Amino acid sequence: MINVKQIIAERQNEINLYFEHLEKIEKEVDKTLFKIMKANILLMLYNFVEAIVSNSIDEIRDQIYNDIDVSFDHLKVEIRTQILKDLKKNISPENFVKSCNYVSNDIIKLSFKKEEISKGNIDRSTIIELATIYGFNVKQSNYGETAHGNTLKVIKDKRNDLAHGTFSFAEIGKDYSIQDIEYLKNKTIAYLNFVVSQIDIYIEEKKYMIA
Repeated sequence: MINVKQIIAERQNEINLYFEHLEKIEKEVDKTLFKIMKANILLMLYNFVEAIVSNSIDEIRDQIYNDIDVSFDHLKVEIRTQILKDLKKNISPENFVKSCNYVSNDIIKLSFKKEEISKGNIDRSTIIELATIYGFNVKQSNYGETAHGNTLKVIKDKRNDLAHGTFSFAEIGKDYSIQDIEYLKNKTIAYLNFVVSQIDIYIEEKKYMIA
């Protein structure tokens, strides 16, 4: 999970720097511009969510693929089912045959496309669905620290409103105080850190294998 942890560190730093700047200029900048800037941090938070979730699943699949003791037949039934769904969706039979040397191992890698995880709709329910498929545990987060990931739906919905032009940046930004933004930021970052810590344990204990 080294790559994911590096992404967390970099993007968490970007978000915190931006938020600190917002705090400093709140009483100095034009009110409409400030609303726009508040809405922009919601996009940054959604970017953070997509990056962490999609790269975490990518690392799980890489770990399975690179584990010399594991092939398709050793995996939990839910993962095998997902791999077959991915295979049908992400690669043609012709390209699979051309690229494949060892079917029961290569099917794990060749069937997967990281970008298929992130289609603008990642929230807590997506993470729970992925946890059910792959078998990692996300049920025991501390609500006081993470709000159990409930902030992710707010961020996803507002991101989609902005992406689809349903509301302007100023219209979205006016609904959130700087304290609201801080709450969304802190809970979202904490929840994603919790999820990654659970995936770390999952990979270390090889919980993708049949018990």
